[in-house]
Amino acid sequence: MLKEIAIVCAAIVLPCAGSQSFGQNPSRIPAMGPSELDQRDALLRQWSESSDGINALDGAVLRIVYENTFCTESRSIGKLSYEKPDKGFIIFAPEPVTPQILQAREKQVEDALREGKPSPVMQNRQTGKPYQLTPDSANEFWCDGKKVYEIDKDAKEAIIADLPPQLNGRNIMESPLPFFFGMPPERANRRFEIGFSAGAAPKPDAVQVQLVVFPNEPQDAQKWHHADVILNLQTYLPVAVRVYDPAQTRVTVYSFADLKVNPRSLLARNYAPSLNGLKVTYVQSGNQGADGPPIAGVPEGNPAVVPNLKGMNHKDALQKLAQLGLTRDTQKPENSRVLVYKGNKTNVPAQVHTVETQSPAPGTPIQKDTRVTLNLLIP
Repeated sequence: MLKEIAIVCAAIVLPCAGSQSFGQNPSRIPAMGPSELDQRDALLRQWSESSDGINALDGAVLRIVYENTFCTESRSIGKLSYEKPDKGFIIFAPEPVTPQILQAREKQVEDALREGKPSPVMQNRQTGKPYQLTPDSANEFWCDGKKVYEIDKDAKEAIIADLPPQLNGRNIMESPLPFFFGMPPERANRRFEIGFSAGAAPKPDAVQVQLVVFPNEPQDAQKWHHADVILNLQTYLPVAVRVYDPAQTRVTVYSFADLKVNPRSLLARNYAPSLNGLKVTYVQSGNQGADGPPIAGVPEGNPAVVPNLKGMNHKDALQKLAQLGLTRDTQKPENSRVLVYKGNKTNVPAQVHTVETQSPAPGTPIQKDTRVTLNLLIP
């Protein structure tokens, strides 16, 4: 079921904002008249009210990450659970890459080409071949109502922090799974610019609607450029969410299935993860990097330093650097604090697009002008 939804979501032609950046375009959504705006606000209100009635929820989620710079695709299968007001977990495990899966992808591309249909598989524009499948990360997000846990199973690391006030209530789902719950139109329209993807409201008999969402607040725009949301109009739960990073080179798709609202039994729920065998870092308020703002994963009183990234998958390396305020800007390299280059070739598939070398060296204190250079192994 999850795979079928993912294929449908991947094949949809979605609006794209091109290279426009935050604040440059006063209207980034398709044009809508007064009637469409009223219907949009009515939809947002219904979505919010429906979310208010969710006391508990369980389900499955498929996460697909497309790296357009390297033409790679990674998949992980997950499960999620939520309990009102602010308990929940989301657990992702990599989907195995088998010869059977690779053959099936090749056949899907060939069949689509022969039938003149859009390919359900992302393709390299230069070669026409499907994106290369790479192992995804095994990570978990937990909240027990008091603390937030972010666990990297591959690195055997866990970051624990007190639950921030802004994540109280159902907002705990916003970080790992954006746009899972609705919010009142007054709040939603203040924080986001939201429109129907085609500019037209759904027909009366429509079973789902596709929305395009742009951030209005700088703290959101630093994390994502825009998102596309497919919402079920019967349950007011998301079918799929597609999120573009600020440079629009990385696209993350979440597809949902088997969502159960307010299941009868809550006896077996546990929202405290096991930390056995993990290196645990406690995040306290007041920890700051060289630029001033708090840095996730750095305990108070410890200076932020460049981590050891050698051998790490490039996606995980970029994510770890971003947590330290070192972000990559492919559209404006002069502003980028992370530079990525092709390194030597490797014959080992598992090493493809992992960090071969880095500069500066691990342990170097992060300053305001620090720029990290990564060289990645290539096939």
